[in-house]
Amino acid sequence: MKNYLLLLLTLMCLFANAQENSINAKAPAAPDYSNPKNWSVLPFREDAGDAHPDNEPWISDSLKEVDVFYIYPTMFMKGKGWNADVADKKLNKRIDSKPVRSQASVFNASCRVYAPRYRQAHIRAFYAKPENSKAAFDLAYSDVKKLTKDHVIIGIDGERWIKVNRTKTDTRSSIPILPSAQAILDKYVNHPKCSAEKTLLPVSSNQKMNGYLKEIAAICGIEKNITFHIARHSFATTVTLQNDVPIESVSKMLGHKSIRTTQHYAKVLDKKVSNDMALLKEKMGVKIPAAKVRIA
Repeated sequence: MKNYLLLLLTLMCLFANAQENSINAKAPAAPDYSNPKNWSVLPFREDAGDAHPDNEPWISDSLKEVDVFYIYPTMFMKGKGWNADVADKKLNKRIDSKPVRSQASVFNASCRVYAPRYRQAHIRAFYAKPENSKAAFDLAYSDVKKLTKDHVIIGIDGERWIKVNRTKTDTRSSIPILPSAQAILDKYVNHPKCSAEKTLLPVSSNQKMNGYLKEIAAICGIEKNITFHIARHSFATTVTLQNDVPIESVSKMLGHKSIRTTQHYAKVLDKKVSNDMALLKEKMGVKIPAAKVRIA
């Protein structure tokens, strides 16, 4: 399993989203829905979902024949982090008094209403810079998870390529398959999960993938917080740009609509700039004398 994950990191680099500039906040605990406290509205109890006009009679849930599952819009407008804690009492009070009372209650006359509390994304995720909102929506993870055999084609060079539209931008990504990535695909070509779901990889849940990556980091002595989402940044910088792959090609592989987006990754590569200039000096035959330091 560990070997599979080490190999999988190469393919993840092609699709995962950078999270380097996002707020460093620990994700809140997942809600336990066996606990009634983690529901805003439940049948057969008094809560905000029971609101009804004064001139309308109250109807017992036992007389209703239809169940409605209501998901309220995000109300997480303030505070740090990208996802709300379901135990936030102040936020829950605002949820109950506003969207639940005014929206979920409209079904109250004829339906039993269920409204779970969930780790809603912060409102900033809908308008923040791409690199800061991706983690909240997990789009990179879904890109990898949905890969099927139909996405693998023979390219103009006679080699195998992956061609897929990215979920986030609906932009075509064209990526030649590196040998290490091909080794992954070959290893799992007959995996039962892949056969049943018609996918290329038996991808686990995003939460499990990140958990496995933390284990790998611990084994390898890596102190940096490694997640599925930072692999895209690693591919753009360490794998391609630092190995002299032109930025135009990197932009095409990443599925960027504008090369200006790709330049975001190139800004951090001072080392590459230094190496490029060293090569230029060598071609021009320029020798820079070492600086002389005078000691008083």
